[in-house]
Amino acid sequence: MKNILVPISILLQKRFVKFSIVGTSGVVVNMGCLYILKEALKLELMLSSAIAIELSIIFNFFLNDIWIWSDREKSTFPLTI
Repeated sequence: MKNILVPISILLQKRFVKFSIVGTSGVVVNMGCLYILKEALKLELMLSSAIAIELSIIFNFFLNDIWIWSDREKSTFPLTI
């Protein structure tokens, strides 16, 4: 049983680090987009913020899908039981 737990523990540690990197990069994308939209394009703060949030959500979704969950088999929705 101990032999099984060691690889799972390592996998979870690696996945946690990946989640941390994706989360941090999402903050960078959000702040960068907010700065560009607000300062360079002179959009209103609320509109700039909404667009920046959406772009960072999309960025995080695809990065999670490509990098973190790439080892999982893709399934169709809805899941069948």
